[in-house]
Amino acid sequence: MVFRTPAGDLGARTLADRALPAASASQPAPTRRAMSLEDRFRQALDDAIAEVRTRLESQFTATLTDVRAEADRDKAEALAALEAAKAAELLAVDEAKVVALADLEAAKVAELAAAVAAADEAKTAALADVRGSLESELMQAFQSEKDMLVSSHATLLSQLREAADGDLTQLRDTAAADVERLRGEAEASATLLREEADAALASAHTQLQQAQAEVARLREEFEAARTQSTHDATVEVEKAKADVEAELVRVRGDHETALSTVRAEAQDAAAAFSQAIEAQLTGAIRLLEAVRALDGATSLTEVLDALTCSAAKEAGRAAILVLKGDRLLGWRTTGFGMLDSEPRSIESSTADGSALAAAVNTGRPALVGSGSVLAAPAFSQLPADRAGLAVPLLVAGRPVAVLYADTGTATPASSAWTSPVEVLVRHAGRCLGAMAVSRGAHARAAATRVGTPA
Repeated sequence: MVFRTPAGDLGARTLADRALPAASASQPAPTRRAMSLEDRFRQALDDAIAEVRTRLESQFTATLTDVRAEADRDKAEALAALEAAKAAELLAVDEAKVVALADLEAAKVAELAAAVAAADEAKTAALADVRGSLESELMQAFQSEKDMLVSSHATLLSQLREAADGDLTQLRDTAAADVERLRGEAEASATLLREEADAALASAHTQLQQAQAEVARLREEFEAARTQSTHDATVEVEKAKADVEAELVRVRGDHETALSTVRAEAQDAAAAFSQAIEAQLTGAIRLLEAVRALDGATSLTEVLDALTCSAAKEAGRAAILVLKGDRLLGWRTTGFGMLDSEPRSIESSTADGSALAAAVNTGRPALVGSGSVLAAPAFSQLPADRAGLAVPLLVAGRPVAVLYADTGTATPASSAWTSPVEVLVRHAGRCLGAMAVSRGAHARAAATRVGTPA
């Protein structure tokens, strides 16, 4: 009898090559993206083992069928020989014939059992070899892909961290410069107020000296007049004394008023300086939190939503419009009333004379108001005396959306809101660019892993 063992004809590498594409094709596209790399390798390994088990079982069944057919043929031949011997040896004893038939049946059963056992052992050994080879190869591929992804992720994180540190350093330098400028202006105002107070004090002192001189003159006149007429002199002196005291009271009142005015102006200047410092620090903290929110975004939707909310905190109102062909379609708005619930009803063109079109076409920020010839977007209904800003969102140097922000009808808390808004848009563009690079690297790695033979 002949036993066929398929384990020698199977290669673990060839089975893995057939199993990986089959496992990927058997899953729908959304499920394949949702599965982790380890799950995909485990699924591919299970499919390959199932395929090998199916083929071995089919070949074992075929082998067993061949063995049974050969046993049946041998049995038929033995029976035929026995019949011939029986015909040739009519005088043989019936007991010898029975013993011969029993021995023949026992031999055939033992041979059949041995063939079945040998086929089971061959199948088990083949399955164990294939499983070990596939597990070793897939684990090596998984470890290699994991090391490559970890290295790529570390490089991308380092680049993003360096960009964020640069932006934060620039913001700190700008805030420090503004603080120094405000401190200089406050010190200049305090110096000017101090000089005015000194001048008022000097004037009051001069008037006091003049009053004292007038008192001395009147005293001299009183002494001279007392020698002539005691009664008239006394009346005149009392009158002069009352006038001098009234003048002194008036001078002192003017002096106190001037001092109060100077103190109030100095306090107002100090309060304005403190408010300016506090506003600068608050703006820097708010901008840092916005940058952190953009860095933490993991999708295009999260980046655009975080950018809209952060820009609205700086200016008062903000809207994001995405670019599709030559049209700009609303994505999200904050501070525009009813439009906040239906932002996709907003639509604009890149060929009109609005600030949105200018920002997209030039790739640079476009101002509205303050003598600008550009028109504010129709949906903003911005008053003519209010400022607005449109900033293009660039990814790899190409505009994909535009952010519009303005102060609306309310008076802004600060007039320097345009710079933080532009910084936020630029940082959002870098975040989207890094996100696109990361996804492209993952897609190339997946394509190389699944489509290239080992």
